[in-house]
Amino acid sequence: VLPCTEQAIRNAIAAGGGPYTFDCDDPTVLETKTEIVIDNNVILDGDGNLSVDGKNDHRVLSVAPDVRASLTGFEITGGRDVGLINEGGTLWLTDCVIRGNAGNGVSNEGTMIATSCTVAENEDTGIQNGETMILTNSHVSQNGGGGVFNGGTATIFDSAVLGNFGSGIDNWGTLSLATASIAGNEYAGITNTGILAAWSCTVSDNSGGGIHASGVFDCGGTMAITNSTVSGNEGDALYACGSTTITHSTVSGRVVADGQDSSIDIATTLIDGACGQQSESISWTSSGHNLESPGNTCGFDEAKGDQFNVRAEQLNLGPLRNNGGPTETHELRTEPVASVAIDTIPGASCVVNEDQRNEPRPQTGGSMCDVGAFEVQPEP
Repeated sequence: VLPCTEQAIRNAIAAGGGPYTFDCDDPTVLETKTEIVIDNNVILDGDGNLSVDGKNDHRVLSVAPDVRASLTGFEITGGRDVGLINEGGTLWLTDCVIRGNAGNGVSNEGTMIATSCTVAENEDTGIQNGETMILTNSHVSQNGGGGVFNGGTATIFDSAVLGNFGSGIDNWGTLSLATASIAGNEYAGITNTGILAAWSCTVSDNSGGGIHASGVFDCGGTMAITNSTVSGNEGDALYACGSTTITHSTVSGRVVADGQDSSIDIATTLIDGACGQQSESISWTSSGHNLESPGNTCGFDEAKGDQFNVRAEQLNLGPLRNNGGPTETHELRTEPVASVAIDTIPGASCVVNEDQRNEPRPQTGGSMCDVGAFEVQPEP
């Protein structure tokens, strides 16, 4: 246990090892004189009481190349250009808050594993990743240049990217999303130029569209959307460019395909909207058991078990809300009449054995499953 001072943090880094805690009786703000460079393997625990403030004069903290550092319970604020930068080390962040920095909140050029962290209200991008990042059970919100920029390899799960002034996530690398909420961002929820895989996610209420693939004239990106809900976004729900697959998902809004020789494959998916394309050389494939309401624009095929021209009252789709599980969904309602999306897919064609809420698919004791991201469960 060290004194609750800037010098004590520097002394702990110089000594290395740890864990080191700091004798702060109450929440304490340490205004640093210069950037704190973590150039030694060290474990630091702020216990939720330590705020390190760069006074908008310098970067707050940096991790040197090849260093292994762990920070728990710190707030990092007031950084100039960036609050925290990992310049090639391995960094663990737990229960940390990165807020109010004049630039990016966090820039990662090494390996970063962040758990139960908040990255908010930074002037530029909340998190900029250039190498390897895992983000778990965290919130990225209200950042001035967007929530997350990924130019490397990133995994984000059990997390929320909310209300950022820019895209929620801008992906140029390889991005895996699971049980994540991407909502209320000023531009698109997700823009993708790289490789995107989304599982059990909700992308909703974003001002510039839901999921938007970039690179209209050179579509090299790929997207795989599975067991997910895209709903309530201004503009297109899904703008596909390159290779796109949509499986067991619920898309409320318009699906648009663009780009030379782009392809889009849709299976066991509910589209409450319409489909369209902006160039001639688009390959649309139904892999079966899809549903379109209210029209017939997606090229679905009755011979493959697809349904189209489904009226709203036949669809009977509930509003986007918490229906259990980690992310919001659209319920398939059973009253006053059961939705035509219920029990229309033979069990052998249920390519995902759980719905977006982690409920079993097909339902317990059943042999048929439902179209879209929501599987109706039997009454208890």
